[in-house]
Amino acid sequence: MINLVILLYHSGHYYAIMKNMGTIYIMRHGECLDNARGVLNGRRDTGLTELGKKQARAAANQLKSAKIKIIFSSPLKRTHQTAALIKKELGLSKVMIEPDLLERDVGKLGGLPSAEAQRRAAKVMRAGHLDYILAGPSVESFAATYRRARRVWKKLRLAAKKGDNVLAITHGDLSMMLRAVVRGWTWRRGLVEPYLENGEIIILRPS
Repeated sequence: MINLVILLYHSGHYYAIMKNMGTIYIMRHGECLDNARGVLNGRRDTGLTELGKKQARAAANQLKSAKIKIIFSSPLKRTHQTAALIKKELGLSKVMIEPDLLERDVGKLGGLPSAEAQRRAAKVMRAGHLDYILAGPSVESFAATYRRARRVWKKLRLAAKKGDNVLAITHGDLSMMLRAVVRGWTWRRGLVEPYLENGEIIILRPS
């Protein structure tokens, strides 16, 4: 079952409200091989598992009534495979690759079991029920990821400004920062919220 969480974007935040704007759907990719193995992947380019493919098809089935017109995807294989499966099910012609939808770069910690990566990290923060790596060799800061989320949110809003509904398929950390941007939270506040599951969809809808 895919969870749908509706978030309202209120005036007074970073982006202005636009009338007749389409709905923006943010989705985390289906389960990939690193997810299944408990490995910190970051920008490692692993593909979907069979479960991940089922999650993508389940999401497509749930989105059939959403009248999606445009699909954006991170360049990584796990997101692009998710997008390709959904594109086929929805009868769309193409997927737009958006580099700013990339997952946060975890540098040299990528490929390690998650627990080992946390032990090797220079700084770890507990937020909610998870421990987040804040610093380490070549690790992208959450502040930088938050800035990327601001950029990509602006691009998504521009794509939806004519009333077209948009689906953006991305990753866990980036989706968390997108939610924080829309809610007007800091990146630290954004990490307190529940982490998106594989295949989970967030609906961003103008008020």
